[in-house]
Amino acid sequence: CLVLSGSAGSLGVVVIAFAFFQLLRFFVKMDLDPATFLMTLVVCTALGGLFYYFFSDLLLAALGRDASFTGRDLAWKAYIREIGDDWLFGRGPGAFTTDNAITQTLRDNNDFQGQLIKQPHSSYIALVGDAGVPGLLGYLYCMLAIAFWYPAVFKSRLAMAAASVAMAHLVLGITETRDIFTEGLGQFILAVLWGATLREAGLAMVPAGPARRARSASSRATAGDVATGR
Repeated sequence: CLVLSGSAGSLGVVVIAFAFFQLLRFFVKMDLDPATFLMTLVVCTALGGLFYYFFSDLLLAALGRDASFTGRDLAWKAYIREIGDDWLFGRGPGAFTTDNAITQTLRDNNDFQGQLIKQPHSSYIALVGDAGVPGLLGYLYCMLAIAFWYPAVFKSRLAMAAASVAMAHLVLGITETRDIFTEGLGQFILAVLWGATLREAGLAMVPAGPARRARSASSRATAGDVATGR
């Protein structure tokens, strides 16, 4: 969706993720302690959100979107009404994210400006519909931790890459459900990067054994030979 859809909105999300990665790199170079890193990152992100709030009309026009996000607001309203009194625990796994009686009824009984909409077009509405408020809070906790806290702790390129993908999920999740909250390429990339981040952090905490020390010494010796021209 981000790369091959030809959507200006998706291109905007790619730009946001890239800018977020560069911001993380800048803070890592400043060598801030985790708490200061986190607070500074949150403030900068909040300023970005305020910028969008005050200049949203210009930004949406530049991306070829309107305030309704091409009719998505109609889907949001219909699915929020469907949640009704089930907001606490939701309607059950897959209620809003699979092709079933609920989504078929919503599709047949609502006018989505002639569009064949089969899902709420919002990861956050889908989360409440599938798993209620606890599901939404759990999802946000995990994604926000990957995007904001762990880059401040690990300060590695892998952690920053995972954080940028998580930020893309958080932003794109406002208007999309498939491949963002549900399984797909986006979740696969995030899982791979996050797994690699944890592996790298785990290896850094493990004391070096004899074989690892020997490889490290050999690498240093080779580097020394290259530097001295031997």
